[in-house]
Amino acid sequence: MIIKTLKTLPELETLRPYWEKWQNHVNNDFGQFKLICQLREEIESPFVVVIEQNNRPHALMLGRIEHIQFAPAIGYLKPLKICSKVITVIHQGLIGEWDNETSTEVFRYLWKLLGEGLAEAVQFHYLPESSELLSAMSLNSSSLYCEMNTGLFPHWEMTLSENADFLMSKVGSKQRSKFRKGLRELEMAFPDKVSWQWLSHFDDISGLF
Repeated sequence: MIIKTLKTLPELETLRPYWEKWQNHVNNDFGQFKLICQLREEIESPFVVVIEQNNRPHALMLGRIEHIQFAPAIGYLKPLKICSKVITVIHQGLIGEWDNETSTEVFRYLWKLLGEGLAEAVQFHYLPESSELLSAMSLNSSSLYCEMNTGLFPHWEMTLSENADFLMSKVGSKQRSKFRKGLRELEMAFPDKVSWQWLSHFDDISGLF
């Protein structure tokens, strides 16, 4: 197993075939990830950990090196803000073939980088309960150095229909009446200036922009 880090946008292009094969969420979409890295001022660089086996990528951990304001809390009181350089692993940032061995080795790799002073901390956004990496951290780290904010954060997703009325069918009659009232008020406030369109194909998106 070989573990390495890519920290420039041109380097990420070498991963594109594997990345796009494994991406499964808007957060880990290749184009979205690159765009965020280019736009946000607090981001110093991408931080993508590549785990290779048999001379090919086996798994990816998608993150960024960011400069943030860390505010330690005493109850509700946050007396000061500390400028920190952190490695942020995005929500849904573990793609590819993750198992216990891979997770343990990546944890050790990150611990080594922290020891070398690359960053002050690594923060993970919403690791799922079933994550092998979460298990590896729980087993191999001390509570003095690893803060586990456990909690359930449900996520929902919906398959969009080509029928423009399908959203209305998902809500109760009282809510539908409220929506329709709002539509009428908007049309009355701007007579002959309100146009409603339902965009149901990817080809429609450029027109929206």
